[in-house]
Order: sequence, then structure tokens, then C-alpha cells
Amino acid sequence: MGPAPAPRCFAGALGALDRATRALAGAGVLAFAAIVVYVALGRYLVGRTPYWSEEAPRTLLVWTVFIGLVSATIRGSHLDAGLLALVTQDDARRARLAAPARIATVIFLAILAWAGALLTLKGADSVTTALQIPDAVAYAALPLGAGLAALAALARLIGGTSR
Repeated sequence: MGPAPAPRCFAGALGALDRATRALAGAGVLAFAAIVVYVALGRYLVGRTPYWSEEAPRTLLVWTVFIGLVSATIRGSHLDAGLLALVTQDDARRARLAAPARIATVIFLAILAWAGALLTLKGADSVTTALQIPDAVAYAALPLGAGLAALAALARLIGGTSR
């Protein structure tokens, strides 16, 4: 499934953003898997667990999920409960009902980004236990991912895509 149609002024930017976030999320999944295998081998073969064995993969997973959110939003590939199909079989009516759902998605993602920004600011003064990096490093994935996803959802809404 490729990126959903968008106005010409957004199409190039959304395509580039989709490619970049998919590549980053893919690299994150690969790195996460490698870290988990390394930690497991260290724990069970050598008898030593790295001090960062929980924090690093967890932080990487959070970043991977929120970067992947951007591509999923651009592609319209989120899980869909299919409620509109249950409400009506009429395609025209379903299309009219989809617009408020898209608007709600943009609003939700914007609120999520705002709340994530506030959380990130609060986490700037504290550090993680093992890695000793600011908590804000992990928290920053939320406003970045949700903010970019909100912009992508808004571009899809303006573009009048069918998904």
C-alpha cells in the first residue's frame, strides 16, 4: 500500500516523509531485535547482562513506534475498527461520516503532541537510571511523532483522500 493521494503541494513532502520515517522505523526494529538478541546471549551464554539491557531497547522501541506512526498516518494503514461500515452500507453517507472522524484524528494527534511536549519539558531535568540520559530523550518521540502524524493527517484531510 503506497502513500495516500494528497494535494500536489503536499504530495512530494508526504512521500519523502513517508520514505524517511519508514526507513527509520525499519532500522529501529532491526536495531531493537539485535539488542534483544545481544542481551539474551549475554545473559544466558556469558552470564552477564548489560546495565542498559532494559532502558536502551525500551527507549528505542518508543522511538520506533512513534516514528512509524507518521508513516502509518501518511499511508492510512492504521487499524480500523470498521464502524462506519457497520453504521451504513451507503458509500456516499459513509464518506460524509468519515470527514468528522478524520477531523477528530487530527485533533487527537495535535493534543497528543502538545501533551508530549509538556511531558518532554518536564523530563529535561531528570535522567534515566542506567543510561544517565535525560528522560526527555525518550519522551521527545511522542511530540515529534504525534506532531508529524497530525500534520500528515491534516494534509490527507485537506486532500480529501478516501481512506
